[in-house]
Amino acid sequence: MSKPNKFLKKNQLSKLVNRFSKSYVIEEMERNLRQAKETELLVTNIDDNAIIKSAIIPNETLKNIADSISKTGLNHPLIVRPKKNYYEIIFGRKRLLAMKKYKIYKAPARIINVNNEEMLFMLLADNRGQRNANIIETALVLKELSEKYHYNQATLGELAHQSRSQITNILRLLNLPKWIIDDISIGKLTYGHAKAIASLPETTIEDFVRKIYEEKLSVREIEELAKKQHQHGNKDNSTILLNKFKCEIENKDKTLIINFTNNKDKDKFYKTILKN
Repeated sequence: MSKPNKFLKKNQLSKLVNRFSKSYVIEEMERNLRQAKETELLVTNIDDNAIIKSAIIPNETLKNIADSISKTGLNHPLIVRPKKNYYEIIFGRKRLLAMKKYKIYKAPARIINVNNEEMLFMLLADNRGQRNANIIETALVLKELSEKYHYNQATLGELAHQSRSQITNILRLLNLPKWIIDDISIGKLTYGHAKAIASLPETTIEDFVRKIYEEKLSVREIEELAKKQHQHGNKDNSTILLNKFKCEIENKDKTLIINFTNNKDKDKFYKTILKN
């Protein structure tokens, strides 16, 4: 393995933490990275990032990246750090996975020495600076900083340029079922939709997601349905109706009044009860 370049001295980390919430720190990181010597590595010797590897990247995205690399090469080197018998990707994860999948064997890279905590700051800075950052990657980084390094949500909010409530919402995504997390990661389910349903009872979340897909519900529509779910809770069978149909329910003693917001759901309701 090539001798790695030093990126941050240990006594610099506290300074980085203090400055991290400032926008210019990303540019400062980039300047430091450019000082690292560039070399060429076999992509088979570079592993996915251990912290964020569960965040899926769509196959179509990987194919488009691989096609671009095949035509024009890599515009920027990968940023990796040395491990015992391999390297670990820090910046350029999509490009690395695209090259691995589509048999592109060598890549320019810069090797830097950083510990786990420093790497997490770098990943958070990178996601913070991307307009289309993968929110699941961000959640995984925040979770690691919270659980392993004991950063509270107020501090995480400052570092990520988010409110404390937004940090709570982002971290809550990781409590969703795995297939829903994967859908968020590939962009099939938006963060807005996911945030609206993440605090619902586990027994109802999957029904809500299927309803989003089947009826192409907007974020506002699913927020309204989730609000109704929270109001009714699991006190009676009205919860089931709210999950399956777009409606308002008034439940008093022996009277149940259902107001549908469209004829499609009303017809669907008729078919359901007649079938039974």
